[in-house]
Amino acid sequence: MTYDFKLITTETMKNHFKDLWDYNDWANEKVLHHLQNNQQIEKGVSMMSHILSAQFIWYLRVMNKPISAFPIWEVYKTSELLTMNEDSTKQWQALIEETSDFKSDVNYTNHKGDDHTSSLAQIVTHVINHGTHHRAQISALIRAEDQQPPVLDYIFYTRQ
Repeated sequence: MTYDFKLITTETMKNHFKDLWDYNDWANEKVLHHLQNNQQIEKGVSMMSHILSAQFIWYLRVMNKPISAFPIWEVYKTSELLTMNEDSTKQWQALIEETSDFKSDVNYTNHKGDDHTSSLAQIVTHVINHGTHHRAQISALIRAEDQQPPVLDYIFYTRQ
């Protein structure tokens, strides 16, 4: 079953996605600061690089621009990732703010060369969930190093 985004107003979706993107930014920063202070968790840096590359790639797909500048598994330094996170958040927040139709279709080609069509709402939801998925993996890596990962639950973000 898929969620019927057609039943939700644009303003409601805009507010929802702005809030989720703020959460995504907050969670990315918490993980990046932890990784910056604990350099031995190299796989975590690799996954954060993947998350942020994917955020840029999906943004470029939505904007119908070439994606070659962001290899999906390039590994960046944590200082670069902090800047990438800030830049990506600004781009997505501006896109969300300027969007008048989240139900509109986006045509794109995936990394395998297959053509697909998804609504902007589906893409934004995917990008947020993709980051959450990989941050959970990073938390497991942090625990494997006998460290306490940062608390990343959405509800903690809302309590700030």
